[in-house]
Amino acid sequence: MGLVFNKIKLGSFLNDEFLRLDEKYRVFAGVQKYKVWDTLNCCPLSFALKELNSPKLKKGELENEYILIDLANIERRGNSIVNAEKTHEIGSDKSLLKNGDIFIPKIEPKKGQFVLNTEHSEYLGSTELVEYVINKNNFNPLFLYYLLVSPRLLNVLACLESGKTHKRVNSSDLLKIQIPKISLEIQNAVAEKIALLETNITDLKNSKLKPKDIINRVFSYEFNIHFSDISSIDSVAKLNIKLSSISPRNNNLRDSFRWNKMQHIQNYLYKDIDCIHLLGNFIIETKNGWSPLSVEGGEGIPILGQEHFSFDGTLKISPSKFTEVTKKNIDDCFIQQGDFFVSRGNTVDLVALASVVEEEISEDIIFPDLYIKIQLDETRLDKKYLALLFNSFFGRLYFKYASKGKNQTMVKISSSELYDFYLPIPDIEIQKTIVKKIQAQIDAQSLIDQEIEKNRAKINLIIEEAIRNPVEQGQSQ
Repeated sequence: MGLVFNKIKLGSFLNDEFLRLDEKYRVFAGVQKYKVWDTLNCCPLSFALKELNSPKLKKGELENEYILIDLANIERRGNSIVNAEKTHEIGSDKSLLKNGDIFIPKIEPKKGQFVLNTEHSEYLGSTELVEYVINKNNFNPLFLYYLLVSPRLLNVLACLESGKTHKRVNSSDLLKIQIPKISLEIQNAVAEKIALLETNITDLKNSKLKPKDIINRVFSYEFNIHFSDISSIDSVAKLNIKLSSISPRNNNLRDSFRWNKMQHIQNYLYKDIDCIHLLGNFIIETKNGWSPLSVEGGEGIPILGQEHFSFDGTLKISPSKFTEVTKKNIDDCFIQQGDFFVSRGNTVDLVALASVVEEEISEDIIFPDLYIKIQLDETRLDKKYLALLFNSFFGRLYFKYASKGKNQTMVKISSSELYDFYLPIPDIEIQKTIVKKIQAQIDAQSLIDQEIEKNRAKINLIIEEAIRNPVEQGQSQ
């Protein structure tokens, strides 16, 4: 590997606010000279943003229920929060995002995972996020948001990153970035145009089918089950159980209401299905992961979290926690392409969500203790079929009642619940056909995604034109 030399004149630091020597930044500084906006009328980002310095919320201080968000819940460059959950409890200091405020991630802000709160509700942000108050006397919040996630500024953020693993930009450096200074009147006019496109994007998103709904629809069709009947039987609050009616599938003969309700549900679901088998007959081995001490955005080996499971059955590989702790045989805790994982602990609705590692893994990544890795007999059971079935109403209803835990906000399963799971397992070719049907419908949603991206491209163009010809953008309607 050769060395790269970059000659720097001492005088070049005279007007350099960042005083950095790293190669990536020096190239950027030499070529761009901070004039990324092609305009002389610029101001530092601190003119628009102020980091929140007021005391943050601590554990036990929450009076209301808030939506807790972290990087895994934020759509890239989309200002959308997905799969976030409400919480009464927090384990460390958190920022409270109010209307008109913005969250900027500490880790890899170049990905554009910023959140502008345009709602009346308030959000709790994880330690991965920093809350900034927008100076509305200088900047329209919507205009500023799209300025920050524009390709030009994200390129600046990429050049200011530092760190060995997941890159970050210091808050002090972030606030020094130069942005175009445009009159508030013009910003407001541009924001109105953007708002119309945002409405189109929202309508497109609402027209999309969620993977969970697609999966349930296909399975209900394939096994001739009416969804309304499922909801009806799940809503039963009282059961009369005769000893003679106890199912042979009730291996542990539990007397709990939850366990017997699960048996009652399965008796209904499986009454007309002739391919019900015990999952334990297809399991070769199960193994829990390892959860060493880790930190957000630190150094060392990345560790996956619960947020990486998805209803579409594909594990999302985007870790944000890292550990420098090691142990003997640590290689056994690294994920590999093709691994099948189940969430061992989560909320009652998400416990035992399953996903497969489908992408090629080029680095060491640890799967945590709340993951169960299952090795299957793949000559008889397709792992993607099993993941989708776990995430369908078949798996959701079984694990909802088979899971254990006094506090129903966090329950767990063990390998015994996996081995004791009776489920429909047809011939493996039929399994693969079902997977293809589900995948085809999920892929069809990508056409809607393309339309969404077209609208986002129009927003980027509006921002570009506002920078180049601010007066014309302010006057045109």
